[in-house]
Amino acid sequence: MRRAIEAGITVVHINTEVRIAWRHGLESALSTQRNEIVPYEILPRVVDSIKPLVETRLRLFNSEWRVALPTS
Repeated sequence: MRRAIEAGITVVHINTEVRIAWRHGLESALSTQRNEIVPYEILPRVVDSIKPLVETRLRLFNSEWRVALPTS
């Protein structure tokens, strides 16, 4: 991937990976919070599940980039 970027590729689609991570995070949140019905109680765990993937991809795409994701 880095060689492709160095060669000039400017668009890399990671949407499917993000959607899969989001889905797994949702399934995990729903399985551990079975009685929860309020989205704002469930979704933070879902968002947290995609952060590592996004961080990894950003580091891959730009070695100079420093990740500064919010902690909450």
